[in-house]
Amino acid sequence: MRCQCTLQEFPLSRPAATPDRRRASKAQTRDRLLHAAIDVLIEEGYPGFSMNKVAKRAGIAQPSFYAHFENTDQLLDALADDLLLQYLKPIQQSVLGAVKQLQQADARPLLERLFLMAFAVVKSQQALVRMVWAEREQPVSHFGGRLRDLFQQIKASWAQVLVDIGLVPDSPANQLRLQLFMDGAFALFECYAGLWMDGRYDNEQALAAALTDYVLHFWRDEISVFFAAQTAHN
Repeated sequence: MRCQCTLQEFPLSRPAATPDRRRASKAQTRDRLLHAAIDVLIEEGYPGFSMNKVAKRAGIAQPSFYAHFENTDQLLDALADDLLLQYLKPIQQSVLGAVKQLQQADARPLLERLFLMAFAVVKSQQALVRMVWAEREQPVSHFGGRLRDLFQQIKASWAQVLVDIGLVPDSPANQLRLQLFMDGAFALFECYAGLWMDGRYDNEQALAAALTDYVLHFWRDEISVFFAAQTAHN
């Protein structure tokens, strides 16, 4: 007697989804949403930014968006955290690690490498950088306000790095000096980076050297004291 069975009656067994696989899949979807958010922001700016457009660009169903983010504000917060973790934190950790064995003669090369790393970030994300800088200057933009707050947090984190390495004592008297330095350093870097993106300058090494001159001049007295203390300690 011929068997009339079909393949549907004997479905192929599939391995059960393990917690690790589910977490990996969820992380991949989250990354797709974050990358899609960047693309939508670059192409349409914040006024054209929406959950629907991000989900469509990511190639996922709209309900899946809510499995990761409650709304677009939460997505933007996660995007900011992700960019800081990807670009800012590694640079700061490199500085903290290098300073432990730093000699005074190495200060300039270290600072120049630091600024070159920052220029590399701008170079790899030019469209995003332009969008962020433009949106930040919009006084009535909710997203612009969030970006302004974020930049203040970044400045504060770099100021804390200077305190952590022992260059600047952590005291109320130094708060204004740190603020003046950070505002100046960021303004100068953004000026040079903007002109570089516009084609006025094509030598990142020269720009990094000019920024290094600013840092070394601003903190010249503190740097001398810092390395004298290190020498005495060793």
